[in-house]
Amino acid sequence: MHFRPLLAHADSDNANATAAAAGGAVGGIIGIVVGLLIIISMWKIFAKAGQPGWAAIIPIYNYYILCKIVGRPGWWVLLLFLCATIFGIILCIDLAKSFGQGVGFA
Repeated sequence: MHFRPLLAHADSDNANATAAAAGGAVGGIIGIVVGLLIIISMWKIFAKAGQPGWAAIIPIYNYYILCKIVGRPGWWVLLLFLCATIFGIILCIDLAKSFGQGVGFA
């Protein structure tokens, strides 16, 4: 009788571990899907701008190409690492303007 609470506790730990593993798997799948959507979108943007589409799958270089498309200097990639939110918004607005759209499209 003394071991019964320990066994029950071990079973609940096992159930918690199983639930955590399932949650991690679902999060991993969602992350992969979101990553693929970003790569596909950037590939199409690069191709439409006359740049090589494969550049979308190379980290950091893809932001350099994006800066090149919108007419910003290449060192803006460093600014993206310092303050991604502000400079990311500016790049999105410039990207919309590069394709003849307004600020609202960005």
